[in-house]
Amino acid sequence: MLKHFLVAPNRDPGRRAPRSIGLGTSTACEAPAAGDVVLVAERDGSIAGFAAATRVHPFEYAKPQLRVSAIAVASDARRSGIGAALARALEARAEAMGCFRVELTSAHALVGAHAFWRSVGYRDAGRRFVRALEDEALTP
Repeated sequence: MLKHFLVAPNRDPGRRAPRSIGLGTSTACEAPAAGDVVLVAERDGSIAGFAAATRVHPFEYAKPQLRVSAIAVASDARRSGIGAALARALEARAEAMGCFRVELTSAHALVGAHAFWRSVGYRDAGRRFVRALEDEALTP
């Protein structure tokens, strides 16, 4: 089951998020701001995956786009269609928000992630250059 999920501070202090899908172990999160999308996939009552994205409007485009900041599927739920369902749900939210596309960046080493994104219809569209202004350990 996939549902739109607004994360709230200490939503359920007794329930910890599983490490295997990159949520860490803290349940204390800030509520999403306007333009943010957080989706959670559940399977058998447990979190099986999540996606997070933000509506942004770069200067050079006439319309906004949805920028994916994170997507992860629990290791025991991979290749079950959850990742594809999350991607489709992000696309539907993007359309509803008036976005003309969904975009993301992915590290060179994440070859499996690149194969996944291609399998759901995404294409390579450029390079990303960064220069850290803070300690590299603090930035993704």
